[in-house]
Amino acid sequence: MDIFALTETPLFRKLRDGLYSETDNVDVQEFLLTVHEVTNYSTSERTFVLDALIIADIEFTQIKNSDQLLAANRALASLVEKAHRFVLHKIEEYKSNLGNFKSTPSAESLSTVNLTWVRNKSEFSALCYALKVGECFGQNISQADIVRTLSKAFNVEVTPDYAKKRIYESKMSTLKRKTGVAFLERLVAALRNLLCGDEDYDEDDEHIESA
Repeated sequence: MDIFALTETPLFRKLRDGLYSETDNVDVQEFLLTVHEVTNYSTSERTFVLDALIIADIEFTQIKNSDQLLAANRALASLVEKAHRFVLHKIEEYKSNLGNFKSTPSAESLSTVNLTWVRNKSEFSALCYALKVGECFGQNISQADIVRTLSKAFNVEVTPDYAKKRIYESKMSTLKRKTGVAFLERLVAALRNLLCGDEDYDEDDEHIESA
């Protein structure tokens, strides 16, 4: 999740650019809906949600103290105050519930399995990008979200920026030597051998051989 998700909404962009119209309530309503949607993110993103709310609070405070809003009419000031109060309410709600929050069964089972990525980080980055371009989680999940979530799940320290850099380097390599997808091709080959082989699959004994 992008921690600037709330401050990049049309409401904040118009306020920063001085383009806001006192008769336009749509942006405020859309902002409140965005806050509602963001605060309903998956449990693994709760820390990012709180960060996004706090950043929105800081920017609201700056806008409310600016000459722009001081010179505005009461209607605009009232709408901004309404949106700000909603953000503050959500911050207090999250702070009070964060300590008592219990993981979902899926999160508990994930931590019990304790998966650890043993291949290199470039191959992990290729897997994340393959899942993104293949729309395995739909179209609305960002590449950064996929990298952050899977890096936690697989206990590998890879940031979205690192993954992006590795993919760019792989792209250059692919253009020159057509070797950038070797890891994914090995996975496909291993799965094909499994599906086409005569022996039954034993999950305790079968492993993909390291190249």
